[in-house]
Amino acid sequence: MVARQTRSKTRSQASPSPPDAGSSTQRLPTLQRSEATRPFWTLAYEVNARYVEMLAHCARTAFVPEELTAELRPLWASLNPSMRSRLAERPYLLADMRFRDEPWWLAARQARKSRPSASGDPFKRVAAIKLARSILILVWNGLRLDPAVASVLYGVSAPVSRIIIKFTLDDVEEIARRHCRQVRPRWEDRPAVWRELILAAQLEKPMRACNLHALQLLAGDLIESASVGEAKSKRSRRKTNDEGTAQQ
Repeated sequence: MVARQTRSKTRSQASPSPPDAGSSTQRLPTLQRSEATRPFWTLAYEVNARYVEMLAHCARTAFVPEELTAELRPLWASLNPSMRSRLAERPYLLADMRFRDEPWWLAARQARKSRPSASGDPFKRVAAIKLARSILILVWNGLRLDPAVASVLYGVSAPVSRIIIKFTLDDVEEIARRHCRQVRPRWEDRPAVWRELILAAQLEKPMRACNLHALQLLAGDLIESASVGEAKSKRSRRKTNDEGTAQQ
């Protein structure tokens, strides 16, 4: 009995700790509601709702941003408040802000002191800044809460996660002010995904199929991020080896 308890205690102590934002073995989170995912559902819904409302409003007015393609604009315009709420109620972020572009974020961090370029209607710009700020605060807080889960649900690569998690609130505010126009739809290059999401919300169909598809997309993003990180690591090791050989 003592030996069995000792072995059980040893296995418990040997349990691995969860990976951090830079790990290539990030876990794929569940999209089911639970105590563990509740913060991600609540916070992502608020940000998604703001973004969905803005896109739906644009679809019904003369101002049509480029992310509203001719194919999707009628679908966006047809969404009533309850449909828009159903569309927004996802634990994963529906917007993107170049969260997989490490060079851009490195440049944005270095150049955040410069003056932003003024463009467009000032009232539209105010709304865009508020949206960008809410997205960045969501991602920043999520990465601090659980970097492995947040980086997957919000579509942030490991290198960009390591940059954002070190931001101060002043950094978040400055980048939102200067780069609010960088907010784009997530999976922008896959209109079929958005068509599926919008139709499911419009027809009040169960969102399980959409969640399954989203899980597949999240898994694809995760694999791509791990592959890019591994390739970058190999290049770095090769460069180090070459430099060592040259010095000999």
